[in-house]
Amino acid sequence: EDDEDLFGSEEEEEGDTEDGDVDISTVNPQSQHSGTLQLTERKKILNKAFSNSLLGSIPVTTMGITLSYVTQLGSLVLRHLDTSNNVESIAIKHCLTKTMTALKVRDYIESLSYAIIGEKEALCILQQHRSWPSEALRESHRCFAIVAAIGYAQNANFLPANKMLDKSVIFGQSRQIIQPFLDYVESHANSINNIFQRMPMNVIPDYRLSELQGLIVKEGLSSPIRFPITEVEGISEKDFHSIYFAKDKPVIIRGFAKSWSALDKWRSLNLFAQDHGNRIVPIEKGIMSDKRGMKEEMMTMKEFIRTFMSPSSRMPVWSLRSHESEDQNKIAYLAQHQLFDQIPSLLQDVEASPPICGKDGPTHVNTWIGTGGTRTPLHFDSYDNLLVQVVGAKYIRIYNPAETSKLHVLDKSDTEYGAQGNMSAVDCELENYTTHPMAKDAEYTEAVLFPGDCLYIPSRYWHYVRSMSTSISVNFWF
Repeated sequence: EDDEDLFGSEEEEEGDTEDGDVDISTVNPQSQHSGTLQLTERKKILNKAFSNSLLGSIPVTTMGITLSYVTQLGSLVLRHLDTSNNVESIAIKHCLTKTMTALKVRDYIESLSYAIIGEKEALCILQQHRSWPSEALRESHRCFAIVAAIGYAQNANFLPANKMLDKSVIFGQSRQIIQPFLDYVESHANSINNIFQRMPMNVIPDYRLSELQGLIVKEGLSSPIRFPITEVEGISEKDFHSIYFAKDKPVIIRGFAKSWSALDKWRSLNLFAQDHGNRIVPIEKGIMSDKRGMKEEMMTMKEFIRTFMSPSSRMPVWSLRSHESEDQNKIAYLAQHQLFDQIPSLLQDVEASPPICGKDGPTHVNTWIGTGGTRTPLHFDSYDNLLVQVVGAKYIRIYNPAETSKLHVLDKSDTEYGAQGNMSAVDCELENYTTHPMAKDAEYTEAVLFPGDCLYIPSRYWHYVRSMSTSISVNFWF
């Protein structure tokens, strides 16, 4: 997924708004007169809220680096916006100018007021265009988000501050640049979160058990495995590279990650709901290949677990037809997200850089957390890929690049998802050979992955993935 994909606006349930998290849904920045009046009222509300909260005192060593960085970033963005005359850039420039002017004199209420309007306006532009029309507009969002986080944190509103920082990281902000401030906010937000986030114990079944694996194979497969992917129980780094990597040959390494503590710890949904429940994450709702389509939005981890993951975990097997009989709104995916960049503490539960990725290690590490019934359409990646199953079970199908001519590759005119030329129109397991006749002759291999298993997918090999249960995976591109 491209990190510029559309994410809808975050919606809080009634009574679920954090203290100090201001609802500005009524603010319309496009109307200058109306916006000014509403901004005045909003400032009164902010001042009232902050006067009733415990004022924060961020250490100079924590605030200094971030303040210097965002000031320079804002100045740079404003210079770039000066060269653009379109209406959107002018509106963002006006809001950013007000934000940075207030920040310069350390008026955190004023800078926060403009920053939360600018952040929402930047997301509206993303929604309208499905990507920001310019890099300056993208950078402006990060600037607004960081300034808003400073304003919230300065007034001890750490949960909304953490949400703003999450948004900045999701859209490309490097943690390293503002690390001290991030650590400071996360520490306080987690302390608050741990006090208030209490959910009933919910544990995903252990699919390492032979009984559950038998149930998955019996009820979860659309048809018996006929063309199995090569499997090994264990392999040395040297043998992996000479036998499989050098020859671009897919292989499953059973038990590859059996020593990872994540295999047990991540089965507990409380880990994510309580320890990280306040974090904002990008969620795909529905299925991309389904005619009803897929919706993307950002929500808290708590909401994702409570609304989707917890109900899904009560259903031990999701068959191919489950997504048709179940409400589409019950299927959701935190897909291809660099969660370790956002929550580095989770790296303690996995092997951050498997030796078989080579001496340079992985280029990207993605996390996939989702309900049963998620389906990733047939596509290929430009990286070599290690897909490690951590929790639950997944069905995988792989096609050699030599089969490409039979796979009805999408192009830009077919769908927005075909723009990169790495997506197939073939709906695996539900093929329509009348519409895609050549796919009937395409050869493939297939397998089911269980917790601890690893699949090596060579670069440019086509692959399709379906979650047969509530599932968590980690993949390494190298």
